[in-house]
Amino acid sequence: MYRSWSTLCVMSECPFSHDAGHMFISFADRFKDQGYINWLKGTLFLQYTKEGIEDFVERTSEEYHDTIKSDILAASNCPSQCQLETFRRDKFTCPYHQCDTLKTKLLFTSRSGRLQWNNSKLQDMKSSPTELAKLFLPGFCKQYSGPTEADCTALLSLMDDCLHFGDKMDKPDLVQKVQYCA
Repeated sequence: MYRSWSTLCVMSECPFSHDAGHMFISFADRFKDQGYINWLKGTLFLQYTKEGIEDFVERTSEEYHDTIKSDILAASNCPSQCQLETFRRDKFTCPYHQCDTLKTKLLFTSRSGRLQWNNSKLQDMKSSPTELAKLFLPGFCKQYSGPTEADCTALLSLMDDCLHFGDKMDKPDLVQKVQYCA
């Protein structure tokens, strides 16, 4: 069905699609298309950016986890067994006041003030900087298991929303600019 290894089936007009038309473009012709070349450059840019920030994200997540670990431990040992999901309520107050400090610190560290409480579990957060980082990621990143498993946009979201990252960068506002271009 394909003429050679050097031809590319355009998916919108592929013989496997519902369209009757068949159109084949050679790789040489494809690489003459400036729009396609720019798309490839953008894809490579995002991949290289992600690879370049992975270690920084992991190291900074661990540092942030260490700075509030005592508050996490206090909240996780709360006699009322508060859950992160309950923190979402604006007027939530822990009956024992052990969780209030953690909630305040987390919200204060968030640029947007909108943490993803359903992304993480308080009990898992005791030992995992990744669980803490998930609070600052978009809601679809519930399965996030570390910087190497996330895409560039998720890492940029984390760096943008968690102000602890901004404290470690010379120009934190650039993260937001790059994120909106990604």
